Amino acid sequence: MTPFEIFTRAYDILVDQAGAPGRAETRASFVSHFTTHRGALEWRFMGSLGFGGKFWRNDGRYYITCYREDETKKRKAVIDKVNRLLDALPYHEPV
Repeated sequence: MTPFEIFTRAYDILVDQAGAPGRAETRASFVSHFTTHRGALEWRFMGSLGFGGKFWRNDGRYYITCYREDETKKRKAVIDKVNRLLDALPYHEPV
């Protein structure tokens, strides 16, 4: 997979499973952010996880989190499911 395909798929997962905004310009910004900025570690997508809903590229993997104080059983289930789906994506960091 190309970096564009990796991060497009990652954003698809965020939209489909975690309620991230599906607007084309938001998706394009996300993909550009992670394919062109080496230091890009996080992206606040909010969605069903509230204001603290973030996507992370860190320590050789992708994952999502929310603010600890906002975590519920339902949000934890979303986080666990999305993180399993993100684990299947190849890792990419721009050089």
